Amino acid sequence: MKNYLDTSPRKKNYTQQTVAGFIRRAFSPLFLLFFLLAVSVVFGGSSREEVPGLMLLRPLSVALAVYIIARTPRRLWLCYRNVIAAYLAIIALICVHLIPLPPSIWQALPGREIIADIFVAHELGAHWLPISMNPAGSLNALYFMATPLAALFLTINVKPKNDVKILIFIIILIMSSIFVGVLQASGIKIKPYDIVSATPSGLFANRNHQGAFIALLVPMAALLVTTIKFGRSGRLAALAIMGVSIAALVPIVLVTGSRMGLFLFIFSIAAVVFMRIKLLSSLGVVLNIKTIVCAVAVLAILPLILILIANYNSRDVAIERLADIYDQSRLSVWKQTWDLVFIYMPWGSGIGTYAQVYQIGEPPLLLQSSYSNHAHNEILEVLLTAGVPGAILIIGALTALVIAAVTAWRSGDESGRFARLGVIIILVLGIASVVDYPLRTPALASILAVASVWTSRVGREMDRDEGYQANV
Repeated sequence: MKNYLDTSPRKKNYTQQTVAGFIRRAFSPLFLLFFLLAVSVVFGGSSREEVPGLMLLRPLSVALAVYIIARTPRRLWLCYRNVIAAYLAIIALICVHLIPLPPSIWQALPGREIIADIFVAHELGAHWLPISMNPAGSLNALYFMATPLAALFLTINVKPKNDVKILIFIIILIMSSIFVGVLQASGIKIKPYDIVSATPSGLFANRNHQGAFIALLVPMAALLVTTIKFGRSGRLAALAIMGVSIAALVPIVLVTGSRMGLFLFIFSIAAVVFMRIKLLSSLGVVLNIKTIVCAVAVLAILPLILILIANYNSRDVAIERLADIYDQSRLSVWKQTWDLVFIYMPWGSGIGTYAQVYQIGEPPLLLQSSYSNHAHNEILEVLLTAGVPGAILIIGALTALVIAAVTAWRSGDESGRFARLGVIIILVLGIASVVDYPLRTPALASILAVASVWTSRVGREMDRDEGYQANV
């Protein structure tokens, strides 16, 4: 009779190997990256430091960052030294802003007179203080960097042949946020954060961040479609799904009420040309008058139908916002921030101090019930809080992006396709940062880290296993 309770060494070895294999896959860089990205999108859709989900996300990010940095082999450090250096430079600058300085030094820094006067008025004596005028804000910024740093090193440790899997997973996350936004537009009250936009914002607190997230879907989906090999029927199905999906995204973007989101959506469609993926030919489409007429008809009629059946109240608020292109309040904040930049030059007020420093110089005419938590312009905010060193980092990042774009354009291999996608992702998030602060959310900061690695992989032959062996 067959023994169903076989406890032979062979059976035990098989069980041990199965468990060991599961643990090995669960702790692989790819699955850890999936886990981090999922947690970042679900709990990191807000830039505010008091969000409860950060109690899970940030300790997890620190643990993953320490773990994966320790496992990163020397060869990968050398291959990605430029992008690693950029992230470490940001972290180093924040640390410098937290170093206590003697009174004779910090009192000589521009804009610190108000602190010195407070110390004198209350007879507090001489104290050592850092460059940062709000050390708690700078410490929060340092803690924030753990999430994109972990995403950066996890992506570095993922073999390039698995980039398609990362792409698919990010698309799933974007679709999840879109689905939540559709539910919000239909009247279902889903409020992931205490402070959210008046129009549907999906898994984010800010509609502009949701709009930027949606815009990333277009180039990602285009690359995915051209990566998968289809038969004739498969090509027709993929083409139909893509056309309907893009048309369906139009009312979704409109319902968010994000003007920048709508612009980024149009920009991302145009940017597909830069990817050089021959989208139509890969799907077996012959470009002629009939094809063009059909495409225009679908793109014009379907959004109108979907808008009509969308929730009227949400749509009304969104269209009203889209019509109000001239935002006087934001322009006033930019002007005041620009004036403050020269007060705190050359070292800045400290990274993470914008809200407090802006309140010091905020004119009475701009006072209202809500406060300005960010400048809604990353260039201005970096110049104010990080000074000349921040300006150098911005110039360095822009220079690296131009070089990466040129290199990616010239590359014809698989890494070049993902590098061009990475450039587009950086451009989309960079443009959004001109009028908002999407990269101050852990979710989009993590996506940027993944894109930064993709732009650095051009021409690198790193599929060999020895390049990905851990140090420990």
